[in-house]
Amino acid sequence: MWVAKTVSIIGGTGKTGMWALKGALQRGYTVRVLARNPDKVKTILVTLFGEEEADVQLEKIVVVKGGILDDGAVLNLFKGADVVLSFLGMVDPPNWVVCPGVESMVKAMKTIVDEGGSPPKLVSMSAMGIADSRDQMKASNCCMGRLTLWLVIPYMLKECFADMEASENFILKERELADTLNITIIRAPVLKDKKGYKFDYTSTEKPYVIVPPSDTSNIASLFLDRQEVAGGFLDCVENVQYDGKTVTVLRKGGCCC
Repeated sequence: MWVAKTVSIIGGTGKTGMWALKGALQRGYTVRVLARNPDKVKTILVTLFGEEEADVQLEKIVVVKGGILDDGAVLNLFKGADVVLSFLGMVDPPNWVVCPGVESMVKAMKTIVDEGGSPPKLVSMSAMGIADSRDQMKASNCCMGRLTLWLVIPYMLKECFADMEASENFILKERELADTLNITIIRAPVLKDKKGYKFDYTSTEKPYVIVPPSDTSNIASLFLDRQEVAGGFLDCVENVQYDGKTVTVLRKGGCCC
């Protein structure tokens, strides 16, 4: 069902990226993970698959030791990959690392081009409410969507969203300058964790949709489960429809006002 591809994951031991790790393994991809602490990958696999299966899954993964600002490690992660999924986000307040991390990833892509190679597609995480997706935030909920946009983001998450917006602006500039860089930005709503929820990454049924920022019709919720966000990223591995675009993954349905 799934094409044999090599998928590298940044943030694969994080709260959202770990679900992309699980889904990539379930879909049979060759998986590479960037990790400052390689032992944490085993811990995450135990959480995802259980103690007995964790060792089996670990054998399928290449762990690249290093952080996002380690140029050598990032280049190693990118080389040989078909797609890189980045889940950099709100991980180290108040020292946000999304924009510096995106700069590091683009540097690796350019190095591969300079060496005569073809860089992987990069799918980078951002947030609904940035730039031209502000109307989507308002449409997500008549009350909470506006409250989030007008109060929560500018006062509680100001530095975080400024960092993500800077990373988007950097990507937009690089996309305009170099047609050899295939970078998709996926904005996500407010992330949540539904207790006991298990999303099947091999299913063709999707509880989410991927839409352009201009689509404000019938957004069902301000929130989206992390597992479903990861599913949207994994869908970009096979689907070229969103290549080089900025889109939003969200739960779509009847108006939630």
